[in-house]
Amino acid sequence: MSTQPTPPPGWAGPPRPAVPVPRWVKPRPPQPGSIPLGPLSIGEIFGGTWKTMTRNRPGTIGLAAVVCLAALIPLSPILIVVPPQVGALVVESLAYEDFFGVGRLIASFVILAVPFLVLGIAQAYLVPPLTVSAAEASTGRRPGISELLRASNPVALGNILWHLLWPGLFYTIGILVDLGIRFGAAGGGALLILAWWTVLLILNYYFGTRFAFVPTVLTLERLPLPAAIKQSWLLTRGKVWSTLGHQLAMAAICGTLVGIGWALVALIWISTLTAAESTTGFGSTFLVPTIGGTVLALLVGIFGVPAMTLSTTYLYQSRRFELDPGYADQLLTSHRTGQAPWLAPESEPSKD
Repeated sequence: MSTQPTPPPGWAGPPRPAVPVPRWVKPRPPQPGSIPLGPLSIGEIFGGTWKTMTRNRPGTIGLAAVVCLAALIPLSPILIVVPPQVGALVVESLAYEDFFGVGRLIASFVILAVPFLVLGIAQAYLVPPLTVSAAEASTGRRPGISELLRASNPVALGNILWHLLWPGLFYTIGILVDLGIRFGAAGGGALLILAWWTVLLILNYYFGTRFAFVPTVLTLERLPLPAAIKQSWLLTRGKVWSTLGHQLAMAAICGTLVGIGWALVALIWISTLTAAESTTGFGSTFLVPTIGGTVLALLVGIFGVPAMTLSTTYLYQSRRFELDPGYADQLLTSHRTGQAPWLAPESEPSKD
């Protein structure tokens, strides 16, 4: 009669096969439209921008083409007439070797002020409908042009004010300090001017990044301008570098070829100006940058402005998804009920 060996104390038996522990996978947010309704990666932002531009061409590229043509057609004759009138100031400065003279500064100011004003108003009117188009595309809707314009008209004035106030403020400050250095500096004026514009450029990038969401907040949240500025400041807190990186990446994607074109136009213009010894032929001299700049500005307006606006809207939504987990449900509910703040009804509801 055999006996079973007694197991040693503390022995729990033969080893059992390991049971695999299921790996937790973060659930994907719902995606009824162009983007997932959750925090977005840079690829998802750019992908959503591309989908929106290709799926709703009339409400993005088509609308941008109409607005840009409406702004640039009357602007082109102005650019042809104005530069020859102020061109004499440029040549006079070159002739007297006054490279930091007031003549060139006034000429540049006059040449740039007119297109700045016209294109600023055009962009301000174009940004709100593009923002609404992106917000609607995120929930799967494709609104028509009439609906986009109807939704953006109430905030058009605030956007125009912001698009003119913000760049105009920096532009005016830069010119005034520049003039003060030119008149006040006995020596080293060139270095002081270069240092001043470098500092101003850095400040412009920083504050421009912190206020990147002001047009979006004005359009989608319907807040007054001071509240929109505060909201944009809060949304970019701790996100300055990522927001700036997004803007620079989109600008690089949209503007590489256009930037090369601008560089060629500038080289042709500078070489023509340098060769000029008198004011004769200034009309033809300025035709090169006028025609080339107009065509390039049209391309930027038709493709660059929609791409930048749509991607900025999706970046804004990504920030909202991060800060408010219920924002996705709020977004879907507002669209189902037609109570989104940017959706203007076609007519007053019946009282019956």
